[in-house]
Amino acid sequence: MKCITLWIAATALWLVGMSSHAADEPIYHRISFQVQVQEAVANDRMAITLMAEADEATATAVAGNINQRMQWALQQTRPLDGVQVSTGEYSISPVYEKGRPQRWRGYQVLRIESDDVTRLSELTGKLQQQLQVKSSRFFVSPEKRQKLEQALIAKTAQRFQARAEQLTRQFAAQRYELVSVNVTTSGPPVPRQRLLGAMLAETRAPAFEAGESDLVVSMNGVIELVP
Repeated sequence: MKCITLWIAATALWLVGMSSHAADEPIYHRISFQVQVQEAVANDRMAITLMAEADEATATAVAGNINQRMQWALQQTRPLDGVQVSTGEYSISPVYEKGRPQRWRGYQVLRIESDDVTRLSELTGKLQQQLQVKSSRFFVSPEKRQKLEQALIAKTAQRFQARAEQLTRQFAAQRYELVSVNVTTSGPPVPRQRLLGAMLAETRAPAFEAGESDLVVSMNGVIELVP
């Protein structure tokens, strides 16, 4: 009986202690919000994807056709400074008709990239003699992007602080304490690009205009209002 009485007494004291501790805990007045800064940035780099395609009776013939044209294309790019060149996907597969392979088809990708749009356009016109243009895009170079992001982060931080001060005044608080903050930047920008001319002829250079990309910096965080 004494043991039960002592346990009840100990439990009561623990509950009283918890109640007292809870009463001593501060009441938080926290606000979460987000600010964002967006800026249109002129694209300064361009990438073009070309492809050597072949459709032949045998896989060997397809490979020979693709390899010959790709070697020719690489020779056209070697004398050019400031142009980054890389080969990509390579595939050869059978073409089925009525459940049986009738012929073979294949392709290989060539990518060229530069900040000299005129030079890249001229090279593209030359490469179209034996390759097909599959896609083109303008974008902001990593170096320029990093520099602009630093400036936008500073601008976003100023806007975040201004919003925090505004909320502090509106809620009649004396000041605020920063609890947490997260900064995010947009991923690889989705370029707003324009192709001014179609591939007019196999040996003519297409006309391009770089356009702009949207660079976005967001800052979300939590502040605590101090009465």
